[in-house]
Formats: sequence, C-alpha cells, structure tokens
Amino acid sequence: MASLLLVAAAAVIAFIWLRGTQRNRLNWLKKLNLPGLWRSDSGALTFEGDMDGGQYRLVEGARREQGRWSLNGNQLKLAPDSDDPPKRIDLRYFSPGKIGLDGPGLRARIYRRESDNVVPLKTSR
Repeated sequence: MASLLLVAAAAVIAFIWLRGTQRNRLNWLKKLNLPGLWRSDSGALTFEGDMDGGQYRLVEGARREQGRWSLNGNQLKLAPDSDDPPKRIDLRYFSPGKIGLDGPGLRARIYRRESDNVVPLKTSR
C-alpha cells in the first residue's frame, strides 16, 4: 500500500512540474512575440507562422534567404530552403520588441520589432 501511495505522489509531482514547464514556455513565447517584421541596421528578418515556428525571410543587402524557423529554448534554428545546412543561432531577449541574434551568418545583430496597425490573422491549411 505504501508503494502505491509513493507512485501516486510521484505522478502528481511529475504532472505539476510538467504543467509549470508548459506554462513557463508559453509565457516565454508570448514575451518574445517573434512572428512579424524585425529590422536591424543591416537588414530585415520576417518570421511567419506560430509562436515557436514557421517560415522566415532574411534580407541583408544583396543577401536573400528564406526557409523554416523553429525555436527551442533560446536557440533559434533557421533551415534555409536552399541546400545550405540549418543554422543554430542564440537568441537573446532584451526588452519587448528588441532581441539579439548571434550565430553563423548573423553575428551580434540587434533587431527591433517593426510595429504597425495590422493584426496578422492565422490562416488554416
């Protein structure tokens, strides 16, 4: 009987921990609010899709890149549509509407969210 209570207590603790982890991740994604247009001194980066993944477009001078993005913790993965290998980039949150990206092809870039009065609508597929 004692072992059954111990297993039940462990299950309840695991459930509470997982729920808290999910809540923290959702709060992190809401705080980042990545989908939209982000500008730096050297170009623009557009994230489309959900809060943690979708399509991206990068424009810096003559460089044009597009593909899929996903977020895992503070690691942003950019997988270009071209034959280039995916890049893992460190994402740093500074304040609402201001992030830093540091990784291959995007060394120490600061991006600011471009704000407008257009509300993006999620499309069904």
